[in-house]
Amino acid sequence: MTHQKNTAQTGFVKKLLAHAAMALCAMAAPAANANTADTPDSDSPGKRHSLETGLLIYASDVTSVGVNFRYAYALGETNRLTFDLGACFDVDPKVTGHFAYHYSGSSITHYDGKIQVNHTIVPILIGWEYEWKLGNGNWAFHLGPVLGFAFVNGKEERNPRVTNASNTFRSDSGTAFLIGANAGLRWNFISADNRWFADFSLAALGGTDVKLDKLSEKINLSGARIMTTVGFCF
Repeated sequence: MTHQKNTAQTGFVKKLLAHAAMALCAMAAPAANANTADTPDSDSPGKRHSLETGLLIYASDVTSVGVNFRYAYALGETNRLTFDLGACFDVDPKVTGHFAYHYSGSSITHYDGKIQVNHTIVPILIGWEYEWKLGNGNWAFHLGPVLGFAFVNGKEERNPRVTNASNTFRSDSGTAFLIGANAGLRWNFISADNRWFADFSLAALGGTDVKLDKLSEKINLSGARIMTTVGFCF
């Protein structure tokens, strides 16, 4: 009787230990999954967005200088999409006439007043770029196609402006389609961070003609876009 009792107790203990082990395994499985989910993936993307702004020079039939704003989205370590919005102003307006003027309260007449056509160009371009890291990774070369359009506005105005007469004689505007290729060089300020950077780029663009009939002008926007910008990634 004693032997049978000990055998029954031993079997009960074995069953209890087996059930306990199964319970521990069931509790450990979700914990392991949770730890796996909470562990950052080493291949997860880093800072995908970037913003930059700086000097814009647009050289075509009209040479203009202004500012450009760029947003870029990285598709991976070597590919990114770009969106550029610029605004630049004619640096050498075409003179169409002259006028005389004098300042308020002065009897001196000035004869150097100019009537000139001032142009404003607003290029809007989207692009794709492929990037090659150079040297220690602080430098990168990027190249890719761009396309978009440019809004052009021309105004025939007095220079200097006067207060007792209209300053604008005629104005007209139009839009040109643009397509081309952009190449640039980027420099990251701090290699360990790669957040702040400077960029220099040059784009060769082909564009359609813009007819400003009221100004008797036809402007071809085929030319070069030069940019020097500073930006940051986030």
